[in-house]
Amino acid sequence: MKYVLIVDDEESLLLTIQAGFDGYKEKFEVVTAHNGKEAVKVLESLPISLVVTDLKMPEMDGFELLGYLKNDFPQIPAIVMTAFGTPEIETRLSQTGMIRMLEKPVDFEELTQLIISLLDQDFTGGTLTGISLPSFLQLIEMEQNTCLMEIMTPVGQGLLYFNKGVLCDAVFGDFKAEEAAVTMLAMEDVKISFRNLPSKKLKNESRRI
Repeated sequence: MKYVLIVDDEESLLLTIQAGFDGYKEKFEVVTAHNGKEAVKVLESLPISLVVTDLKMPEMDGFELLGYLKNDFPQIPAIVMTAFGTPEIETRLSQTGMIRMLEKPVDFEELTQLIISLLDQDFTGGTLTGISLPSFLQLIEMEQNTCLMEIMTPVGQGLLYFNKGVLCDAVFGDFKAEEAAVTMLAMEDVKISFRNLPSKKLKNESRRI
């Protein structure tokens, strides 16, 4: 049995999706979570084949959940539900192989077809390498998110700071700003996590690099 994990803090949406998929139990079973923390518990207890997640949620949001997937379950593809999608960003994300995007309010038929399509694909053949760092940057820009990302690479640790979706600062070893960001973006085998935002304003808070 294949399991699809749906993650969203809207209880009514979860109930609607779960009820809508009752007729597809011969293909897959739906399990739900209200935030990233609940989703992590599910991922650790069930062999999940696909994750469908909102980005803005309490406790642990969709960005942190995608980071967890990249680091611990890189073979699991994800569908992101967002109210801020555009065809251009959707195309760019789909080219990464592991992320697809659906615009809210989600069309149930479109969601169904995308889930079935992804479940039918073979994600164990070694051609996909997980959610990429550039795809994270595209999501953060799209959602106008403010965050501090910690990037762990095979040769060291770096930081990327976003203010309302704009990449304003970066540090990696002796590199800073644009040089640091470009260096990290060129690396494939990275782990992503999120730090608490500093209490003091950062130097380059209002400047795009």
